[in-house]
Amino acid sequence: MGMGKTIQMIALLLSEQSADQPTLIVCPTIALGQWKAEIARHTEPGSLNVELYYGPNRDRRLSNFQTSTIFLTTYSTIETDHRRQEYGFKRQGETVREKSPLFQVTFFRIVLDEAHSIKDRASNTARAVFQLKCERKWSLSGTPLQNRVGELYSLIRFLQVSPFSYYFCEKCDCKMLQWSFKKDHKHCDGCGHVSHQHYCWWNREVLRPIQQHGATGEGRAGFAKLSRLMPRIMLRRTKLERADDLGLPPRVVITRRDFFNEEEEDFYEAYLVFIMVVLNIRFQALFRVQDQVCLVRAAGHVA
Repeated sequence: MGMGKTIQMIALLLSEQSADQPTLIVCPTIALGQWKAEIARHTEPGSLNVELYYGPNRDRRLSNFQTSTIFLTTYSTIETDHRRQEYGFKRQGETVREKSPLFQVTFFRIVLDEAHSIKDRASNTARAVFQLKCERKWSLSGTPLQNRVGELYSLIRFLQVSPFSYYFCEKCDCKMLQWSFKKDHKHCDGCGHVSHQHYCWWNREVLRPIQQHGATGEGRAGFAKLSRLMPRIMLRRTKLERADDLGLPPRVVITRRDFFNEEEEDFYEAYLVFIMVVLNIRFQALFRVQDQVCLVRAAGHVA
């Protein structure tokens, strides 16, 4: 946060645009207004055509997406559009499927802001984002990895980094981005080989070795593969590197000691006594419950 990701992306939008393809910026709902305000602040009027694709009354006409407009939308909007298109929704007792322009057009560029929002690869939001089509992709995040290595896969899958994001077949040259066994749930839709002859490169070469062996043996080899990948796909900044640009002032610690006046002291003492009485009553009730449980267990043991 505050490392210049947004302003650099705006500069990229200004320097390179498509004449007939739109750009899609996806962000959390809370950042929607901020993106629009930042674009307006740092660009000349009319240099970028920005539209919001958000809200119950959003314009779903496909014709709007045939220009070089920059569309701002949210993760929840993409998930909703994908769910309504793939699974439908109830209208007057009938299931209705509604096509979304987001999944019918090929964008020139897609930018995911706070990209760790799709860290769970099995979530509906991540699955919806994976279905978006474009020529160029960016993932912006201050925390690409929060808890475990597996969370990186969603970003790598979105970027379609080969071979890390693909499934492969051990019997042929079959290569696919998603698990495709829809015909009979046993044989690959592409090559026809059974499911156990296919594997996810990320799981086999990176994730599973690290989970099972940590930083030793096969796990160390998994970390080495990850280390070779990340510098090639990631532009990384630290606050220390950008200290001059950030202009952070030196930290000043001030210790101040305040004292209650007579009225505040009386209120504090009265409230403290009240809290102690309440806690004492609750602890006594808890001990009674524990004693009863012990008696029941003892009686059951004797029986």
